[in-house]
Amino acid sequence: MKIAAGIVTYNPDIVRLQENIDAVMNQVEHLIIVDNASIDKDKWLEKLANIEKVTIIQNDTNRGIATALNQILECSGKLGCEWTLTLDEDSVVPANMVEVYRKYIDMDRVAMIVPVIEDRTMDVIDVNGTLEMQHEYVDTAITSGTLMKNQVWIEVGGFTEKLFIDYVDFDYCMKLKKVQYKILRVNTVHLLHELGNATEIKLFTFLGKVFFWCSPIGRRFRELRYTTNHSAERLYYVTRNQYYYMEQYRKYIDVKKMKRGMKIGWVVKLIFEKNRLAKWKAIRKGIRDGKNMSENQG
Repeated sequence: MKIAAGIVTYNPDIVRLQENIDAVMNQVEHLIIVDNASIDKDKWLEKLANIEKVTIIQNDTNRGIATALNQILECSGKLGCEWTLTLDEDSVVPANMVEVYRKYIDMDRVAMIVPVIEDRTMDVIDVNGTLEMQHEYVDTAITSGTLMKNQVWIEVGGFTEKLFIDYVDFDYCMKLKKVQYKILRVNTVHLLHELGNATEIKLFTFLGKVFFWCSPIGRRFRELRYTTNHSAERLYYVTRNQYYYMEQYRKYIDVKKMKRGMKIGWVVKLIFEKNRLAKWKAIRKGIRDGKNMSENQG
């Protein structure tokens, strides 16, 4: 069973990227790198171009994460691989990740095999599920550290390229769910990941401790104790794609809960982050464009 790995790059931290490549190179048959028009890319791509098992795809412009992922999966299939491990440029895989994943690839209707995500900045562990068993099924997962079945990617129509960035992964997960494919998380495999330029909101950390014994209140404050500090442009895509996602998959998700979480998140960002006016404008534009995208779907 041949497995490829794919990394999407856009102005990467070269040291972290090299660490990522070194960690995954000997675990797979091929490594595919799609670069979305990075600045000074020749300085580091040239070294990789001479490695036999590495394929490099260079886009002339930033075509977004969804298009780049589709390019990786398409290339993987052409190289004769049946599964593809997708990675962010700054996520470093454990030494035995693919070896462990291989134990699960023949499980019925499994289209994605994913790790437990640990955020290196926010000291947060993904709690989607129980983490009590060696493996369990989950509804959604991010693409970094995910092993995807190439044939299923073809069946569901790949990643939705108009999303560009953000919710590309959750959108794909819902495509799988609609046709009864499964996402299996291996709880013995942990992946270090980094979401935005996160900072701690110490007030919420304190309140989380104060209300520790009052579980719902304390949990809510603990969930809010970090904010990602995304740019206004990135916040636009997050907001726009959230609205598109909610409309497309309202049969499969709790829309009221998601809207409530979004609004709380906006309040936190507009109080505790910088460039508040630009971010408020980005949120408003994202709401409007997200609704238009949903209405014009198809």
